[in-house]
Amino acid sequence: HLLLSAGGFAVVRSELHALNILGPRFGGLKKESDRAALVDTWLETEVHRRTGVSAERLRELVMGDVRSATDFLRAVMGEVCALQGARRWSDCTPENVAYIEPLALAFPEARFLHVVRDGRDVAASIAKRGLANAAARDEGRELEVAALLWEWFVTQGRRGCEALPDRS
Repeated sequence: HLLLSAGGFAVVRSELHALNILGPRFGGLKKESDRAALVDTWLETEVHRRTGVSAERLRELVMGDVRSATDFLRAVMGEVCALQGARRWSDCTPENVAYIEPLALAFPEARFLHVVRDGRDVAASIAKRGLANAAARDEGRELEVAALLWEWFVTQGRRGCEALPDRS
C-alpha cells in the first residue's frame, strides 16, 4: 500500500491470481473455448467488478489478444490503467513469487518487490482461512503446514529476485 500511495499506479484492491489460478484452470488460455470460459467465470467475480472494465470490453480484450495468463494480466491491467489514467500497475497476488521468471519474461519493464511479512502472522492467516487444510493430513497440523507454505513462498521470492538483481 505504501508503494501504491506513491501515485501513478492503477489500483484494483484485489489479488488477480492470473498465473496461479486462472491460467491453470482455463487450460493456459490457448484455446478460444478456454478464453470464453474464463470471461464467463471472471465476469461473475468481485475482482472483475473492482477493475471497472465493462463486460463487453473484457470479452473483446480476452478473445482478441489473450493467449496466456500473462496476456490476461497485461490486458486487464492495461485497461484498468486506461480507465484510471494511470501509467503503471501492480499485482499484489502473494503467489506471484512462484512465477517471477515467467512474469519477468512477459513484462521486461517490470520491477519486482518481495515483501516478507512476519511468518507467524502469515501462517496464522493461512491456517485461519483454511488454505492449509488439504495438505495437513492430520487435523490440528494446519498451522505447521501453513508455516511451511510461508517458508516456501519466501524462498521462491528470494530466488526469483536474486536471479533479477537489476529488476528487484
